[in-house]
Amino acid sequence: MRIIAGSTTVVCLLLAGCSAMTGFVPTSPSTTVPLDTVAQSPTPVAEPTAARSPAATASASLAASTRQTASPPLTTIPSGTDDPIVASTRFWDLSTGGDSLFWFESLREITADSDLVVVGRVTAVRPADTVTLGDPETYESEIDFAYVTVEIEEVLSGVPATRTSGSVDLRIPIWQTPLDEVAADLPDDRHLLFLINGAEYSAEVGDPAAEQERWRYIYHLNGPGAVVRDIDGIARGARTENPDLFPAPVEGVAFEEVVERTRAAEDRG
Repeated sequence: MRIIAGSTTVVCLLLAGCSAMTGFVPTSPSTTVPLDTVAQSPTPVAEPTAARSPAATASASLAASTRQTASPPLTTIPSGTDDPIVASTRFWDLSTGGDSLFWFESLREITADSDLVVVGRVTAVRPADTVTLGDPETYESEIDFAYVTVEIEEVLSGVPATRTSGSVDLRIPIWQTPLDEVAADLPDDRHLLFLINGAEYSAEVGDPAAEQERWRYIYHLNGPGAVVRDIDGIARGARTENPDLFPAPVEGVAFEEVVERTRAAEDRG
């Protein structure tokens, strides 16, 4: 079951019109993101639940981009550290560290709800666009975005939409963080990523063909639980503070086992 957490107020702002692919909610994170710097004992992976209902498919009618985050991250993660795990957490905190409407209870559910599931590495970041919010009293008046290049090691579900064979572009909010600081935190780890395709969402909400084409080669994270890192062979989610929501059920499990379970979830459909 997909969990809708926090306020249900949705403001479509990050793309043209209400095909904004972002659902902002006027709330702030109430918890901090764990730094995942200390290994934990393996946690049993929850058994996949039944296939999602048709209502889950309609989740894309809300916003894809705020499946990443719905508010600025408020965690305190020191800058300038050489610790690669802390740097990785700080990097992903930009797009998973705020409140979000999109959470999933199981690996099977997030796999079924994603357009593309891959194992890969983040290799580059470049500027994307800047979006101006309508109410500067609630949030910063502008949000900067960046494109992150994800080099694909293996496709577990879906077919990549890409201009460059072997990689896809992931659009993430970086708020007002300087791009060079974001680039300095690029994680070296392998990742299991659950992604939403911009054109698929745009088509679902009935945008014209030109608008769909605009986002054809752009992906977004499918919620704060969409990032699972391979830290020394162990699965570490970017957001794991709620033990009932994915990816907490796979936290501490061997990364390759989580990948294999994702393959199985896709096979079961």
